[in-house]
Amino acid sequence: MYDNMANKVFDLNALPVAGWLRALPGAAPAADASKPQIAVGRGPIADMALDPYTGQLYVTNPTDNSLAVIDTDTLTVTQVITDLAEAHSVVAAGGNAYVSTVTEDGDTVSVLDTALYAGGEVATDVFGVGEAVRDLALSPEGERVYAARSGAGIAVVDIITGSVSTIAVPGAAEASAEAIAVSLDGRKAYLVTADYNGGQLIAVDTVYQRVVGVRALPTQPHAVSISRDGSTLLVARCDPQAGTDLDIIDAASLHVMETVAVAGLVTDMVFSVAGERIYLVAGGRVKVLDASTMQTIETFTGVAAPSCIAESADGSMLYVADYDGNVSTLSVGEVTDELLAQMMSTDIINVPVLELARA
Repeated sequence: MYDNMANKVFDLNALPVAGWLRALPGAAPAADASKPQIAVGRGPIADMALDPYTGQLYVTNPTDNSLAVIDTDTLTVTQVITDLAEAHSVVAAGGNAYVSTVTEDGDTVSVLDTALYAGGEVATDVFGVGEAVRDLALSPEGERVYAARSGAGIAVVDIITGSVSTIAVPGAAEASAEAIAVSLDGRKAYLVTADYNGGQLIAVDTVYQRVVGVRALPTQPHAVSISRDGSTLLVARCDPQAGTDLDIIDAASLHVMETVAVAGLVTDMVFSVAGERIYLVAGGRVKVLDASTMQTIETFTGVAAPSCIAESADGSMLYVADYDGNVSTLSVGEVTDELLAQMMSTDIINVPVLELARA
């Protein structure tokens, strides 16, 4: 999926192609920012997950101790489930939402069947996972939840049996798990941990629940994402100068193919369903990258203080949540191979730098 021409470092801020890309003949915008905004109104949104089976969108509101359920057909909030202490990370599948919550005895993963929600009562299972949960990932069928925990590796919640197991991971004593992603076939999980010296990317075989690969990272990572075909990883690392270094990594070998400098802190990132784009929340903006060239093809500034993103199951819509408690919808347009070829033509490359800066 990723064209590894050579090990290079790109600066996204030196590639302001969006303005003149839109002006090319036949160009369609990467997204239409004129779509509706959904006012959840429950404080800052920390995380968001789309259930591909039901089409429901879930957003966590930690200051409100709640989870809001959004109908993506009507773009309305249909339920607000309360009494979820400091609800933060969320994943969803098969009509269930899995939410990290906080108790006096440690963090938990709450399983919510929203179809059974009535009034103030919630039908839920609650699994204690001990240490603070930093991120959640879900197996494809929703039978296992993987929790990245601060200083305690990976907790695996088996929804079918109700058991909780632990996958031990290598690292320094002070290392903290920061983020986790699971491949679409469910056979691999990828964990990033941070310590005083930088961090690690750790590959885990989920069938045998053992570590199968480790790569040292020079600075502290804080996010990880995997392409739908399982071939490519994105790892976001802190960069004191640029804000974030984005590593493009071969999932099989854990070899870093490219590194891209991104202005601002990357708080969320996802591959598009088709795999041709990467969506980033960085520096208070939503950026769209071409996955094969890592060039920015669109930047959106219309969403104030974005926090996280999710793409619809068919890839036609992008949902952007923000710290003001809203969810904006962006209709994703088509960026064709022909359009990208025009973008890389000699005429385009020779456009004066000052004109590009104004675009």
